[in-house]
Amino acid sequence: MKIMKSKTKISAITFVLLLTFSATFVALPIVSAHDPPWLDRPTYCYAAPSPPTVGVGQAMLIQFWLNAIPPTASGALGDRWSLYVDVTAPDGSEETLGPFTSDPVGGGYTWYTPAQVGTYTVVSRFLGQKIT
Repeated sequence: MKIMKSKTKISAITFVLLLTFSATFVALPIVSAHDPPWLDRPTYCYAAPSPPTVGVGQAMLIQFWLNAIPPTASGALGDRWSLYVDVTAPDGSEETLGPFTSDPVGGGYTWYTPAQVGTYTVVSRFLGQKIT
């Protein structure tokens, strides 16, 4: 009789645990894909020259970055962004620097030395990239 009660208890506990696990799986949401798809999300590229005012022949640092980190950039062999920096001189001439390979968080920097007096325009470009 004692063995029968023990088997009944074990069966009841097993049944309750089985119902608990199955209820958990039913209550969990179904996994769905990201919307919008990761490959089609908009990206924004930024540039920041520093210091904002320099003399002719003095070097300035131009930092550039994207609003999103490369999702597969882990480790030394991970994917990186390819970025360009366009510099427009006061006389209207344009110079393209790059392509630069970003660091693991999606940014980088370069040095630039102005050769004319006046206001320069700095624009950073990202052409887009498919993640491998």
